[in-house]
Amino acid sequence: MNAGGRRVVNCGGYGVCTFGDPNPEVRHAVIDALHGHAFGSRMFPTLELRAADKAMNDLLPEHLMQCAFFSTGSEAVEAALRLCGANGIDDLYALTGAFHGRTLGSLALNGSPRQRAYARNWLPPVRFIEFNDVGALESLETELHERSAVFVEPVQGEAGVRIADPEFWQILQHVVSQSGALLVVDEVQTGLGRTGTLWCHEQLGLHADVLIAGKALGGGCIPVSAVAARERLRARYLADPSQSSSTFGGYPVAAVAVRATTEVVLGQDVGRLAEQRGAELQGALDRAISQSDGCITAVRRSGLMIGIEHSNPRLARTFSTQLVASGVVPSLSMSNPNVIRLLPSVFSTELDIAEIGAALDAASSALVATSN
Repeated sequence: MNAGGRRVVNCGGYGVCTFGDPNPEVRHAVIDALHGHAFGSRMFPTLELRAADKAMNDLLPEHLMQCAFFSTGSEAVEAALRLCGANGIDDLYALTGAFHGRTLGSLALNGSPRQRAYARNWLPPVRFIEFNDVGALESLETELHERSAVFVEPVQGEAGVRIADPEFWQILQHVVSQSGALLVVDEVQTGLGRTGTLWCHEQLGLHADVLIAGKALGGGCIPVSAVAARERLRARYLADPSQSSSTFGGYPVAAVAVRATTEVVLGQDVGRLAEQRGAELQGALDRAISQSDGCITAVRRSGLMIGIEHSNPRLARTFSTQLVASGVVPSLSMSNPNVIRLLPSVFSTELDIAEIGAALDAASSALVATSN
């Protein structure tokens, strides 16, 4: 409900609300935790943290192990960079259009010049690979080596839900494997079922050496992120505790949120739900583009990660404004102002889906009226 008591469907939050706004089970667990041991000391591991570590390992691909918890996705990306450094990495690659955060290290990995602009004089060097360009991967074969790391998002969210062709990922994985470089997969937005499988990179045939998770990991209640890695990489990183320390990383309330979120994920086929709900919205998305008189140029969807691209930013703002007026809250795409994103909960009800569909119809009609 909004302040006026009107029902609102939250499709915003940049992927935080995958399991609800917030998820009721996680909320209850967090409230209970606040009545107990709300904060701890980095000197001693808490029972809550041990339970969260175990829960995280239950979610991860078998070849990865949980390293440490943090608060934000950007903080986790910074930790992944330190992990790379602990393993002798001194050559970084990322994809054009990428978004990995707004702290200096993560900012350097952003493939959007606009996102890097205000800190460009202080950023470490990163080489950028053209997104979804198979030809660009040919030269990469001679560049990558054992001291290289390639950072990727399986679906580029902030760039407007950009989805690469399967061939691009297959060749990239081959090149990385042949060179001995590390593949660091940022699943802060795509992970935990959002795109139709528990981890998006697995459906693409990628094998992460380092995995970054966040956003939905806190169940829509608490900011939590995590880094996992292969055991040999993890051991070198954790050998120096100062490199993985974070004041609020894995504190008891956050740890309880992780454990409760894991129970929700493992208790429901969240990937199947995401794809099912996304398919239910596909008809309305198809109508939106067909009825927009060319104002909408593309609709991209991976599970319940949806990007609606317009011919210019003004039309995107009109579309977004009408969605809000119709009771649906979208997300913007700050690296691509032409795109409005929808990221509903996998637990969206039939009423939620119907209201999103009606809002899409109203917003596409508003575009035509504006353009005329």
